[in-house]
Amino acid sequence: MSKKTKFATLFGLIITIIMKLECGAAELNNNSATAAVNWTPVIINPTTSPHAFTGSDGLTNLVYEVVLTNYSPLLIRLDTFNVLDANNSQKIVLSLTKEHLKEVITTHNKKKKEIIINPHSFIVVWVNISFNKKEEVPASLLHNIVYKIISKKNEIKDHTGGFLLVDKHEPITIAPPLSGGPWLVIGGYSGQEGHRRALFPINNSLQNAQRFAIDWIKLDKENRTCTGNTKEVKNFAAYGEVVLAVADGTIIGIVDKFSDQPPFTASGDPLYPGGNTIIMSLPTGDFAFYAHLKPSSIRVHPGESVKQGQVIALVGNSGNSTEPHLHFHITDKAFTLGANSIPYQIDNFKVEGQITDWKKFAKNDLLARPQEIIKASVIQTKNNELPKEGIILSFPEKQ
Repeated sequence: MSKKTKFATLFGLIITIIMKLECGAAELNNNSATAAVNWTPVIINPTTSPHAFTGSDGLTNLVYEVVLTNYSPLLIRLDTFNVLDANNSQKIVLSLTKEHLKEVITTHNKKKKEIIINPHSFIVVWVNISFNKKEEVPASLLHNIVYKIISKKNEIKDHTGGFLLVDKHEPITIAPPLSGGPWLVIGGYSGQEGHRRALFPINNSLQNAQRFAIDWIKLDKENRTCTGNTKEVKNFAAYGEVVLAVADGTIIGIVDKFSDQPPFTASGDPLYPGGNTIIMSLPTGDFAFYAHLKPSSIRVHPGESVKQGQVIALVGNSGNSTEPHLHFHITDKAFTLGANSIPYQIDNFKVEGQITDWKKFAKNDLLARPQEIIKASVIQTKNNELPKEGIILSFPEKQ
């Protein structure tokens, strides 16, 4: 998305919010000057406006977060969280209650059977919505919550807020960041852990630069991530693989001062969790971020123009990394983590199979054993889609 388009979208969002607030006040009372106070002890704050994109599951997806903050001095029990079509508030796009909510929230009361928001505390709802067709995606969204204020009165309340415009522009399309394969996708848009929940307080705001980030793990011909001693980075299939420019662009910044971490002992400098990194600007005004690169392997320098498919570095294990892999994501600003993640689509890849049992994967990974893979009955060629977590794919070989 160009900067001009982003500004137009932001301006439209501001105008629409104002209109929504004015309409809401009018609905409560035709004369807002004499209307009763509409107390809302739980504030509904989405972190970003979602951008519709196509995943490798063939569905159109919306991915974002909603922060629910309890501003009251009392405990609040959350019972229901609904996403509504803002143009038809009777149309429920997503409804989550109790057990389903527990799977998609971050809370300080994990051991509680009920979802409790402590006084002056918050929880985060990680929203993932899928649609069969892009045409089904609402133009805008509202959020409705039903909750109980725990007191002598034990009031059950509900209110609606958190208006969002949905960006239906086509996401940025890029070339693969790697060559050949097979590569295992960890992260992306469908996972409920790791990157998906990397909402951090950075630059005085909540930022999720990794919402659509993927860790690319390579497998060898026997479906192993590593051959031999897992204490040596050089034994991993991904180590030393070429990293490619995903588009024509300009190198904005590089970090190349960290050694590889020993496998399975992630640490590194917390101020530089990506270890050795590259950030490059894209023609759309967005930024591609590459992390955990091999020491002294970066082949570009700040200010250099690069071409799509150009080798810019090699895969390593620097920074907060448990084993050699490439971490890749795209953001709207040139920060490692202090920016908003945007979805992207890769122009060409082939799906060869998938992994579904992550506990077995972790064990086999640690012991350098072959992975248990569900092979695709037919190898599918995908175009302009964002790979889903767990799939195993291959890219065209670098010529």
